[in-house]
Amino acid sequence: MHRKDNNNIFIFQEMYEKTAPVVEKILALELGEGCSFPLAEIQRIRNIVSLTGLRHGRTFTTKSNRNLHAVTVTRTS
Repeated sequence: MHRKDNNNIFIFQEMYEKTAPVVEKILALELGEGCSFPLAEIQRIRNIVSLTGLRHGRTFTTKSNRNLHAVTVTRTS
């Protein structure tokens, strides 16, 4: 018998709500287009980009810009 754990459901829902807008922005990119996110989120953004690329058969590059405090994601294929 499985016990329903409401804490885990809340955590997954919160993660989805934070991730979904990023994934939508990345999937909307046309070839050669890019979008930027705060540099403080670089590790999270790179993880999302990597998984999104694998799931949808696309490739992306990420580039950090310390002067602008941003990480830019560009669709390459």
